[in-house]
Amino acid sequence: MLVCCVDIFLSLFFYFVIISQMVKNKIIVLALDKRFKKFEKKAEIKIFKILKLLGEKNVNIEVYLGNSRLMREFNKKFRHKDKIANVLSFEEPIKFPHPESEKTRYLGEIYLNAEICDWQMEKPALDLACPDYLLTHGLLHLLGYDHKKKSDRMKMERIENWLISKLVNFKNIKLKIFTKCTSPL
Repeated sequence: MLVCCVDIFLSLFFYFVIISQMVKNKIIVLALDKRFKKFEKKAEIKIFKILKLLGEKNVNIEVYLGNSRLMREFNKKFRHKDKIANVLSFEEPIKFPHPESEKTRYLGEIYLNAEICDWQMEKPALDLACPDYLLTHGLLHLLGYDHKKKSDRMKMERIENWLISKLVNFKNIKLKIFTKCTSPL
């Protein structure tokens, strides 16, 4: 009986640790196509997990779930590439007025091609159909990472690999709190 109570207490404790971490970050996820409305909560939770793993606090991010037509349009307009994008990130312009407080910083917007995502994937993977990977990739761009030069690409890929490996075991949060993990950052 005592073991059961301790397990329940620890589960609740870790749940509140995660929730208190989530409160510090503000994530807005909006489906731009009614077909993707059902994925808004999943995308929000995935972004919160990624931010927790990166140790990012007090940030605001907007995530938009769009279709292939929209992603092609945006890719053509903003990147001058006439092809369908899987994820696009737009950093906040310098000195852009935002109503956020001094305690938070607005990172920008991520546009995810929800049409190509496999939302049923059991485990996160380095796969262009994996929402975890695409959200991770988009978020790293908002944090200043890019892949224009080979050395930058290698660094970004190393961080993506590390994050995806951690997301696979994110359910084991008890182990994460008590074990020290080495970040590639």
